[in-house]
Amino acid sequence: VVAQLRSLNVQTGANGSLARLLQGEVVGQALQVFELAKQLSSAAARVEVMRLCRTRRFAQSLWGEALNFKRKRQVVAMWLRQQLG
Repeated sequence: VVAQLRSLNVQTGANGSLARLLQGEVVGQALQVFELAKQLSSAAARVEVMRLCRTRRFAQSLWGEALNFKRKRQVVAMWLRQQLG
């Protein structure tokens, strides 16, 4: 979903408020990955999701799309959760 939103932003040549909305949605959808991972019943599955996020530098890739302090704080929290597994 994150990749599709990024692609949509590029393909449409979005600018201004539409671009900001799409960037905000990218971060919002990424937050869902971490929320859903917390709900996995298997500890091994949770660890694997965090490992993949860490390997792919998932949280770090969101920094440029976090356009305000609230989103930057959320991305930092994601990065910390990603590091701690």
